[in-house]
Amino acid sequence: MAGELTRLYRTHQISSSVYHSDSASWGAALAAVKRLRGTRASELESVVENLHGIAAAGQLTPSRLPVLFLTLNNNRQWWTTGPIPYPGQEIEFSGSQLVWEYYAGQGLELQVLATFGRADGMYTAGASEYSQMRQLLGEMIPLAVQRGGGIAWEYYFHFDGGSPPW
Repeated sequence: MAGELTRLYRTHQISSSVYHSDSASWGAALAAVKRLRGTRASELESVVENLHGIAAAGQLTPSRLPVLFLTLNNNRQWWTTGPIPYPGQEIEFSGSQLVWEYYAGQGLELQVLATFGRADGMYTAGASEYSQMRQLLGEMIPLAVQRGGGIAWEYYFHFDGGSPPW
């Protein structure tokens, strides 16, 4: 993983600030996994392994870094300070309207459909909710990735026999 970040930096695909920030996040997550025990360690480690697998498969692209490292950082925060959720539990982080879901054995993952469903509910509710909807969409738009000549919102965990990203 660290080697792929270095490659992206050396080939001028990411800035120095992105490289240093993401490298620090990676190191902090690895250190946290070593300190944690039980469910907390295994859940954070699964997120680390998914990110490593994406990098090893040559699928670590600059447009994926924001969502991948947000996922890593949120998982590190949760598993070092939060309660153990029940499978399928939706989770929110302070200051954010994004919807995360706990997938047992996969950690906390951005729930794209639930997040866009929340935005749709805000739109349907009318003009009084538009400000919150814009805030939510303002969080989601930077998490889109370049794929197939357009943009997409992906999932980054193993599901139904498939590997991330999907």
